[in-house]
Amino acid sequence: MRLRTQVLLLQLAVIAVSLAVGFGLVLSGADDRVRDEYAQRALAIAQSVAADSTVIDEVAVRQGTTLDPAQLAAGSLQSEANAVRQRTGALFVVIGNTSGIRLAHPDDDQLAQHVSTDPSNALAGNEEVTTDRGTLGESVRAKVPVVDDGRVV
Repeated sequence: MRLRTQVLLLQLAVIAVSLAVGFGLVLSGADDRVRDEYAQRALAIAQSVAADSTVIDEVAVRQGTTLDPAQLAAGSLQSEANAVRQRTGALFVVIGNTSGIRLAHPDDDQLAQHVSTDPSNALAGNEEVTTDRGTLGESVRAKVPVVDDGRVV
């Protein structure tokens, strides 16, 4: 192989590697931006659900760990969560009580069961946004406390 051909191939290899590295960096940055946008959207949806007076009233009276799944499936919390999910395009809207029991979930079989991730931060009155894996797969999720008269319900 002639020197001229070797130099040309080396230049092409350097350009290809540079393009691959640059493209990888652009994709990585885009992924972070998209994840941040979804995180802010999830937080806004969670805040609006938690501030809804109907949700506050319904969650406040549905405490404890022995709840009837059929009653929850037919209840207003489930209807509200499904309506919010459809209006916003969210994959899921889950509402739980202070015992970590699901009061609303897109899958009726999951009602009246413990949530799949730790609710302690939201139960302590804090908002949080995480990327996690639950019963519906990996997702960016926001947890916001539902507060009634200054106490988390």
